[in-house]
Amino acid sequence: MLRFIHAKNDQHSLTNFNISVNVTDKFLKAVDNNEWFQLEFNGEPWNDSIYDPVRDGDYVVYRRTDGSTVTFPDQQSYVDADLSKCTIEEPPRPGMVFAPDIWNRIVASAHRYAEPGIAFIDEVNRHNHMMKSMGPIYSCNPCGEQFLHFSNSCNLGSIDLAKFYDADNRVDWDRLREVTHLCTRFLDNVIDTCAWPLPEINDVVTRTRPVGLGIMGFADLCLSLKVTYGSPASIDLMDEMMGFIRRESWIASIKLGAEKGTFPEFEPNREAYEDFLYNQIGIPRDVPLTPRNYEVTTIAPTGTISLVAETSSGIEPSFSWAYVRKDTLGTRTYVHTPATVPWTIPSSRSTIFID
Repeated sequence: MLRFIHAKNDQHSLTNFNISVNVTDKFLKAVDNNEWFQLEFNGEPWNDSIYDPVRDGDYVVYRRTDGSTVTFPDQQSYVDADLSKCTIEEPPRPGMVFAPDIWNRIVASAHRYAEPGIAFIDEVNRHNHMMKSMGPIYSCNPCGEQFLHFSNSCNLGSIDLAKFYDADNRVDWDRLREVTHLCTRFLDNVIDTCAWPLPEINDVVTRTRPVGLGIMGFADLCLSLKVTYGSPASIDLMDEMMGFIRRESWIASIKLGAEKGTFPEFEPNREAYEDFLYNQIGIPRDVPLTPRNYEVTTIAPTGTISLVAETSSGIEPSFSWAYVRKDTLGTRTYVHTPATVPWTIPSSRSTIFID
């Protein structure tokens, strides 16, 4: 476990993708209560000692005279620390870690190296609508935006919200609705045109038909609307935009299901989807539920495709107004020039980029 938390501290290992640590409700409770925590593997207690790569030995806790513990974001911090006045506290039994110390290490490492992230896996499964037939979800894709059952696939696309700025109505909702429906159909077609590398992936994708329609250009839309990114107004705007896209994408999926058939795992989980779609999404109860896809939206980082689209990435603020980018293609200078005066992009410029 500690090897994984500190795996990217050297800034050379596991490059070009993110890693995240699953944290459970039980672990977080132990953090709050300042308790030692029993690790498990495959549902059974782990009874061996825990290797700590920071000190290159068995895991222990270093306590100061006031009872607090010393946090090590990496091995160098351990080497440089003055531990002469600290006492060493060993785990009560093999296979245990001090929960607050592990949490502090994750936070300190993330602050220094931007890794690892965390995944609240119990919260993920509280929103797992296929629990009845496919069981719990254990992990996510490499970038952390899509939690998936074993052997499932990311099928992602993103709409550039900056292209939907409307000087008179703030947002061109009619065109956004049209594009959302087209994108949902497009991504559903991707499932049938792909050649999957493993039969297990083909089986799960066919049974669930995942669609992950997301967005980019949100920060640029905020600029056009003269809304400060991160302000309460921007949060309201995000809720309005994604609530609209999410609802319309589900409506599109239900229409596709009526036309082509529902995804095979729907019927065993109908009760969960009825609660979700009727009570949370707001689908009218007189509409028969025929979803084509087990899920329809995902917010991806869109790092590369937002560069292609020349817009701000995902739902994030603009990285910089001007910067130099060095990669395998060479060195290029980017100057961010979002629209700050009223303008309209013709509907032919509405674009979906596949990740």
